[in-house]
Amino acid sequence: MVLVQKMTTKPATIITVKDLGQHFNDHLMTLTAGSDEIILVFDTYKSDSLKQKTREKRQGKDPVQYQIADDTSIKHIPMGRFLS
Repeated sequence: MVLVQKMTTKPATIITVKDLGQHFNDHLMTLTAGSDEIILVFDTYKSDSLKQKTREKRQGKDPVQYQIADDTSIKHIPMGRFLS
């Protein structure tokens, strides 16, 4: 998730979710060049967990939920908002 969180700004070439995925993969391959193995870990929290409740209190407002597909346009959505 650190790599995803570092993507707070996106190049103008990222228009769809597919473009974002390709950008992520390219960046990952650049960072891990020469490695024999890459292990990606994405964390999630159960909706009734203490961590999730803490996140909800910090947000202060209801999160936005997106229906995501490869062709979903994210051109006008700031990365911080999209990743939140």
